[in-house]
Amino acid sequence: MDNKENSQQLSILEEYYKSVPNIQQAVTSIIENSIAIFLPFRRIDKTKIFNEFEKGIIENNERIKNAYALKNDVFEKVIIKNRLLGQIHKDILEAILSFKKKFNKSTLGFSVIFTANELSDKLKKNKGAKAYLINKLKEIKDCTIDIYGSTTAQGYVDYSFGLIQSILIKNEKYIEVSFTPDYTYFLMKNELLDYRGYIDDIMLLETDLRLIRKKLGLKKGINVDFIKAMVRYMLTHKGDKDKGSNYAIKTFINKLEYREIMTEEEIKDAITDIQRVEVKELLKDKFGISLTANNKTLTFHNKKPKYILNQSKNIFDKEIL
Repeated sequence: MDNKENSQQLSILEEYYKSVPNIQQAVTSIIENSIAIFLPFRRIDKTKIFNEFEKGIIENNERIKNAYALKNDVFEKVIIKNRLLGQIHKDILEAILSFKKKFNKSTLGFSVIFTANELSDKLKKNKGAKAYLINKLKEIKDCTIDIYGSTTAQGYVDYSFGLIQSILIKNEKYIEVSFTPDYTYFLMKNELLDYRGYIDDIMLLETDLRLIRKKLGLKKGINVDFIKAMVRYMLTHKGDKDKGSNYAIKTFINKLEYREIMTEEEIKDAITDIQRVEVKELLKDKFGISLTANNKTLTFHNKKPKYILNQSKNIFDKEIL
């Protein structure tokens, strides 16, 4: 190893050590909540994006099956490969990342150890679903994310990472999930979020919205996954106590390129859902999110402790009406 390579390795190791406290505290990155990596669907296999995903994309004059290029106005290109993920996968990731993390300087990654019951508690799910949880973890492990042209303080950076490196069952009780060094590097380089105070309420949205559906006697279910994605997106904003953070619903939908992912009927139904009086009351009470400007704008007033970590030049416009 020459002096240049040795210096580069020492620099990365030093940056890793400096990033450990922020990654320990974080439950997500701003990027993961601000582009459509985690889709607003429960049954992804029943959506139009799934058909496009199976067809694949053309890259370097070759067709790559099981791949989809997300359209967005922030990055040069974002490609999801091997597996599409939804909000249930995001739930599981955030629940795991809210546990204590163990860092490994040899691999420059980190891991989390927990029981199936502990994860079920965090997800507000019934206990005894160990097989289901492990299956979902394997689905997350399948996914690879390529982000080209990410703007950082150091200029343009490309990322290519899987999220989970390995899933190990220990003593038939504990589950150890190791996250990839590439994902760790991505977290090191980007702004992170700690909104642990909101996690329980995010996880309870399914139960809360099911009760609202029952109360209203709705034949069609409320799209909880769209609402979770919207809440997570609004939590990337400051949520100023006085002015709040404001985003037109149509701008949120366009920003995440949902018109490329969802049908017009699905978008219309999702907007109808968040405009229901009972849903509006729930969003305001639990998350400080109100519908203003004749129900056309989302306004967020932060209610609970929420921290942005690894703060640097932000690539997202925060307040756009």
